[in-house]
Amino acid sequence: MAATVNRAENGRDAKGRFARGNPGGGRPATSKEFVQFCQQIMGEHGKDMLLAALKDENHKYHWQALELAAAYAYGKPKQGLEVSGADGGPILSVFGMTADELQAIKDE
Repeated sequence: MAATVNRAENGRDAKGRFARGNPGGGRPATSKEFVQFCQQIMGEHGKDMLLAALKDENHKYHWQALELAAAYAYGKPKQGLEVSGADGGPILSVFGMTADELQAIKDE
């Protein structure tokens, strides 16, 4: 037998998390109207324009069209992210430092 969940009026449990079965939880789904709008814009004419840009290497949007088609076909490549401190140095951890220690770093 499933345990009952006490939900506040905002649909969250006692710890503030979304409660099970909460219809308002999570991200909103893309509206059907917006999807239909985008499909209407593309239509056959939009598809023809995209195909023309893909086929013609001198087309103004050739490379953007290739990038878009590749992203939908194979997924976008993951972008790398390098995190470093000032001038490429190490990141300074300030957790647990006193106010005086932080001020000394700021004064440097």
